[in-house]
Amino acid sequence: MASTASIDLNEGAYPAAREKFQRSLAIMQQIGDRAGEAATWHQLATIDLNVGAYPAAREKFQRSLAIKQQIGDRASETATWHQLASIDLNEGAYPAAREKFQRVLVMLQQIGDRAGEASTWHQLATIDMREGAYPAAREKFQCALAMRQQIGDRAGEAAAWYQLGFWARATGDLRKALQLVGLCFLIDREIGHGDADGDFQAVAQLAGQLDLTPEQLAAELESVARTYAQDRGASLLK
Repeated sequence: MASTASIDLNEGAYPAAREKFQRSLAIMQQIGDRAGEAATWHQLATIDLNVGAYPAAREKFQRSLAIKQQIGDRASETATWHQLASIDLNEGAYPAAREKFQRVLVMLQQIGDRAGEASTWHQLATIDMREGAYPAAREKFQCALAMRQQIGDRAGEAAAWYQLGFWARATGDLRKALQLVGLCFLIDREIGHGDADGDFQAVAQLAGQLDLTPEQLAAELESVARTYAQDRGASLLK
């Protein structure tokens, strides 16, 4: 039942997913499966989070967290802390979000989860961006980028380039922003990611602000591709 509920969740069929997860929760509670109960509370909370019902999501994530702490499930505990921090971030409670993401970061470093660590650096950088702490944001986005390149996470790498591009735009360097968001577009297009069209729209918008012709934009993207082939984009960050 939980597997079919997860399919519904991934497809955005939230009412169907909720109904199945609630039935699964009752079964887990009846048989005393504490780990399964915690996982199901987490999934029900994720539905609430996805539909913007933050108070309900927070309450269910906290239920899940309490169980995970009781049974000592450290790996799953980090995922729930991450979601609680995401609620804080969505609500603009940046100090609370930062404290939780930093807690998550320490836990992920302890268990050696490099992908999770990169994602958390990315979230901490996002908080810096929203608070206008641009040098700190750049440092953290670059940390996330380096990790994602090391582990071969191409989609994650593209996301880091995108955010670095908007860091450059926020600091007034439109050409650098074009190059970095352009690199995101090139990677997403290469791997067939669904964000490629949206990436190009962002690139086109920046090109318009720079008064570039389509030919000039194409030349700029070709230059970015050559640079990336030489040093994986390191020189673009200088």
